[in-house]
Amino acid sequence: MVIFMKRCVPKQKRFVFNGKNSISVRFFKIFSKKELEKSFLSNSVDFKRAFSFSVVSLCAYEKEKIRACLSSCGFKSIRLYNYGDKNGVRPCAFAIGKKELSSFTLVMIAVSGTIKKQWYSNFDLGENKFHRGFYRCCIEIRKSLLKYLEKEKISEEKVKFYVTGHSRGGAAANLFSVYLSEKYGKNRVSCITFGAPNVAVCGEKKKDYENIVNFENQNDIITVCPPFQWGFGKYGRTICLGEEEASTLRRDFAKSAWEIAKSPSEYYREKITSEKGKAFTLYEYFKILAGLMVKKYPLGEVSRFMLSMNTRLSPLSKLVLGSYGENPSAIKPEEMTELPCVKSHMGETYIKNILEILSKNKRST
Repeated sequence: MVIFMKRCVPKQKRFVFNGKNSISVRFFKIFSKKELEKSFLSNSVDFKRAFSFSVVSLCAYEKEKIRACLSSCGFKSIRLYNYGDKNGVRPCAFAIGKKELSSFTLVMIAVSGTIKKQWYSNFDLGENKFHRGFYRCCIEIRKSLLKYLEKEKISEEKVKFYVTGHSRGGAAANLFSVYLSEKYGKNRVSCITFGAPNVAVCGEKKKDYENIVNFENQNDIITVCPPFQWGFGKYGRTICLGEEEASTLRRDFAKSAWEIAKSPSEYYREKITSEKGKAFTLYEYFKILAGLMVKKYPLGEVSRFMLSMNTRLSPLSKLVLGSYGENPSAIKPEEMTELPCVKSHMGETYIKNILEILSKNKRST
């Protein structure tokens, strides 16, 4: 079966995985019963598995693609949740499937990234331990998973889990895998995320979850939101994928956000006065930005808004806009992928970077 990857932006190349080429062989082999019986978990970072998970996480954005993807990998009883919610009213969309093996049942959970109104909850971090928007995703997935396990008569003593997602989906996967690890044991849960934002004030406890691996691209600023200076992080291990040009974009972005609001409390309450005399918080600024994304305003208009609000926000906005920071009206729709932070966050870029590592490893052996 052929799997067509999600096309996120205009003029972006579409990845095609066909069973006859080497990429597909590599992809499907990871989910073969022989491989799963041999090595469900690995203490070292497995880039072959990471590649396969990255494909699944990108397919998770669309119901037909994730259904075809999981079916091609041999998963049965595939259930799709909230894919009919085109406006993103529900916390997240996700897919669940199972594969029966000789000694256990493998359940795969693939979580979609942001859909329209979910942009608002991306910026709603709350003031408790867990990011409020992402925690709601976990509650949504947990309710459905428990019903799935009961309906499919899957024994809690013989179940293991694969969990993955990109961007918002990666954040939900990360947080939900902590719940699964605590309930079923870390040796029965394997989670790989891509481009996930930070999910909780987890401190040193995040190191306790080596069964969770988070891939981050060098220029992906989403992966440092909310800023670590506010105490936020991700559970598990983090693998940074190098790109052609090393950059301090992520570090500078987190620093700029920290200088505007030094805590979640200031994020919600500290007023910034615009050049036109209007007072607003950083949270209110991001809510407006989320509204523009939901309505799919042209990137040039979003950029002009970002730069017009206040001089204190200009450094943050210019980091996002890169070379267009001085002239946002010059951005053309087909050039949006050239913004370093946009290109770096794309799921296709994660696939590309992981494939390059696999190619280098193959040449060196």
